[in-house]
Amino acid sequence: MPRLLVSALAVCVLSILQITSPHAQAPAADETARINAWFETKFKEQLAFSPIQQTFLGQKANGIDDMSLAAQDKQLAWLRAATAEMRKSFDYARLAPEAQTSYDVWIYQLEQAEAAARFRANAYIFNQMSGTHSFLPQLLIAFHRVDDAADMEGYVNRIRESGRALRQLIETSKKNATAGVRPPRFAYDFVIDESTKIITGAPFTDGPDSAVWADAKAKIAALQKKGALTDARAKTLLTEVQAALTGPFKSGYESLIAWQKEDRSQAAERAAGVHALPNGAAYYAERLAAMTTTAMTAEQIHAVGLAEVKRLRGEMEVIRTEVGFKGDLQAFFAELRDNKDNPLYYYPNTDEGRM
Repeated sequence: MPRLLVSALAVCVLSILQITSPHAQAPAADETARINAWFETKFKEQLAFSPIQQTFLGQKANGIDDMSLAAQDKQLAWLRAATAEMRKSFDYARLAPEAQTSYDVWIYQLEQAEAAARFRANAYIFNQMSGTHSFLPQLLIAFHRVDDAADMEGYVNRIRESGRALRQLIETSKKNATAGVRPPRFAYDFVIDESTKIITGAPFTDGPDSAVWADAKAKIAALQKKGALTDARAKTLLTEVQAALTGPFKSGYESLIAWQKEDRSQAAERAAGVHALPNGAAYYAERLAAMTTTAMTAEQIHAVGLAEVKRLRGEMEVIRTEVGFKGDLQAFFAELRDNKDNPLYYYPNTDEGRM
């Protein structure tokens, strides 16, 4: 995100703080309307940090998010300032219940961000399950909509910026590795293999077109077919795509492959879980709270799970007895699985059955 834009956001926040009279003695409906308008404005400001999220929401965007740690700091600072502004500008007691919920969720969002920020160094930046290295081609191929020449220019820009994003993430990965945080060795092999495949094939190497190059050619051809591109402009765009792919895009993936090969030998052969990481127990507790929205410990959540399994098995035992099944519960599960047409167990797949 451009620094000038961040500065503009800061000026906007300061301006609102200066001109808004805190806890205005207005009717509750007016207070609710004011905060709803504020949420709308802040949502747009927050969305400006992420061109990728803009795309997911159906908006036209042509950039890649700033993946640096400095960018994360800026976003957290923005959220802190926005939350302070909200607390000062609105009277919680005068809000409608729905607006109070939004207010609470906003504060919870900051609390979660603050808690997660303490464990940035515990993250596996690249791994076999997910990672920006595998997501970037998906963004271009499956999510970046191309309706006209301007959209295709945005596509080219996203190819260029992919290299920058990968280099930023590599720097974070190196920092985390220095702190002793590495995924298991097999994850490195997957990342190397996936990244190598992305830059294999034309225009990177001999052979069939790579996935992104094939997609770019298809998108440009579709624009030509509907008259949105002249042949000359189409040729120029193909040249730009090729230069972006063989330049910053390829360079970014080559840097990632080189880093993974360099650091691979330092990684553990077997996964030991996050508890083995520096501050692992605290990190696990933070992730647990974020995923469950509770303050329960892992042991307590496990106990809840065991109790729920016991409760559900008890209810199934009652049903097994009611339908007169003679076998044990495991046999009853098999009976249900293998006899889906039995009206004793399932409603018919008809309109009447779905009522």
